[in-house]
Amino acid sequence: MFATKSFKTFLVASALALMAGGASAATITATNYEGNDCSGVFGRPFEDCVDPVYKSPIIAKVDFEWSTSEDEAETIVPVAATWSINSAFSLVSKSMFTFIFTDEEGKSGTWTYTPCATCPSITSFVAKGGDGFTHYWSDPQTALLTGDWSRDKGLSHLSFYDTKPAVIPVPAAGFLLIGALGGLAALRRRRRAA
Repeated sequence: MFATKSFKTFLVASALALMAGGASAATITATNYEGNDCSGVFGRPFEDCVDPVYKSPIIAKVDFEWSTSEDEAETIVPVAATWSINSAFSLVSKSMFTFIFTDEEGKSGTWTYTPCATCPSITSFVAKGGDGFTHYWSDPQTALLTGDWSRDKGLSHLSFYDTKPAVIPVPAAGFLLIGALGGLAALRRRRRAA
């Protein structure tokens, strides 16, 4: 009776905690830095670049080039984008991202990410322009499918970061399975002996 009552109390408490967690919204926090995120401040080379808040690896980086449009001499538009995607996130592709530039030279704008079912989430990103960059992250750590940036200088690149899921090494998983099977065998022997 006590075990059943405790289990019901646990289930109710868990459900309330989950509902409370779902109701909270993340805020976006921003910090300005001098230099470049993946060429020194957050680590190098590219594949070792890590977000300082969540210690999460870089997923992808897109470099923008800007040119004056032929139609309107005063309009500056992105003419090319060079992508770098971390080999640990090979399912991610540039087609999953869209960008809307709301200011000349991309000083401000919005990005949108449409991931596949097994693709990583984005929990922080960097907008680099001029001699510095702004690091934006969700607090608490929450998946972002869209984000806004604002810099006082033209946009050089955007970088996207997330925490890799914890990997259970195969040998450790194997030892756990063997231990569980051994425990079941011992329990079966005790029951037969009794």
